[in-house]
Amino acid sequence: MKKFLNKLYEKSMFKNILKISEYMLASIINAVIAAASTVILTRIFSPETFGIVNLFNSASSVIMGIMCIGMDSSYIRFFYDPPNGDSNKVLAQKCILIPIVNVLLWGSLIVAFGGEQFSNQFIGIKSISAAIFIFANVLGQIIIRFLNINYRMQGDTHKYFVQSVLTQLFLKLFVVAAALITVNNVVIIGFNALGILFLACIYICIQFKSVFGDVKKTSLSYKGYKEVVFFAVFICPISIISYLNTYTSQLIIKKNLGAHDLGVFSAAALFISAIAVFRTGFVTFWSPFMYKNYETHNKEICMANRIVILFCILGFCIILLASDLLYLLIGENFREQQQILGFLLINPLCITAMETTYYGIAIAKKNHISLINNLVSLLFNCALCYFFTQYWGLTGAVISSAVSGVLLFALNTFWGQKYYRSVDSILRQIQFIAVIFIISFLYYTLYSQKWIFNFIILTFLILELIRNKKLFSMILSLKKYNEGDKYE
Repeated sequence: MKKFLNKLYEKSMFKNILKISEYMLASIINAVIAAASTVILTRIFSPETFGIVNLFNSASSVIMGIMCIGMDSSYIRFFYDPPNGDSNKVLAQKCILIPIVNVLLWGSLIVAFGGEQFSNQFIGIKSISAAIFIFANVLGQIIIRFLNINYRMQGDTHKYFVQSVLTQLFLKLFVVAAALITVNNVVIIGFNALGILFLACIYICIQFKSVFGDVKKTSLSYKGYKEVVFFAVFICPISIISYLNTYTSQLIIKKNLGAHDLGVFSAAALFISAIAVFRTGFVTFWSPFMYKNYETHNKEICMANRIVILFCILGFCIILLASDLLYLLIGENFREQQQILGFLLINPLCITAMETTYYGIAIAKKNHISLINNLVSLLFNCALCYFFTQYWGLTGAVISSAVSGVLLFALNTFWGQKYYRSVDSILRQIQFIAVIFIISFLYYTLYSQKWIFNFIILTFLILELIRNKKLFSMILSLKKYNEGDKYE
């Protein structure tokens, strides 16, 4: 057994999985910054204002996805293999030029001919200034995204880490500063936009030569870049749909339930960040590992599915058990309807587990299937959210989110496994969905009798740990090996 573990460690994934903490560091610090700002803002802002700020950032993400038309994904895909024998600096110039021109052109036209209507439709504020701030925020996000991708692709982890943390810090500091001096929503989102734009300008000065090189010697011709543009256009809808899933839920809640409930819903998203930390760190190394090793390391890939599902369940239970303490971080006006927390977490849990089940679609180069699956999930989420919120309020919103998350997990897992087997048991995937739904239902119904819920979940956790003790032993053995102990 020890020799087998040694072999696994030396080969691939288990050596890398012990390094997840390195990739998670930026995510952990960003989550701490987000949590700290939530603690402050939910005590300064009303739920209405807090909800508007979150809706503004979600709307900006959707528009960024549209303006980029996938050129950010093409920059990643062709970074090591630019067309025409060009350098990656030339590739960077041509990839970022289209999104920037889009923002400046469409932003100017929309602001000039329908700014008030645009901002009213997207964030519920009828103001030309708000429309300008939306596009300023999008421009800053696009610049930071491309510069951040460059650090990541160059393998410059320290600078990538610093930039990621500074981006989160600037966003939150400027909003907190605005909160201390005004209650005007337009001014607050203006500070939000100017913060990211200011940081973008700083990093353009820092990275310009290393990313873009000498622009005077670069031709604006896109001859030979047909493949780059086609790749971008066909992958673009997937990114937009991903952003839309978050934005449309918030927009429907605001329209059907009001800005107050939107603020309560947005504040509860603090708990999603705990899951996002794990997912971000895992995905950062998992994606390249899969593409590089899927042909030779299937056993380790199947093992990763078991590990991720186990940690998803454990983390889910721990968050619910500690929910009363965690909710103290949020301002008192935002602590309504805590019983919906379990259902709220189902969607991010499914998306996290899906990272180990759906790569067969990409391996088979069937991205249109992923696009269709994401679109179906989005449509279900919008339809269910619209109708459920009218009858069940926020409970309806989180149930619709949970159902759409499970649907996306099921569709992508089905097609992913058809093209590449990355799980050793479909039954385990079904059990995972059943378990998180049952736990969420128990949390919702037993919320007024927490001691019963806590007893049930603690008993379940003990049994789960016993059932998976061999898996934990394997992980601990690998950690021990990593620290220098040699098996004989």
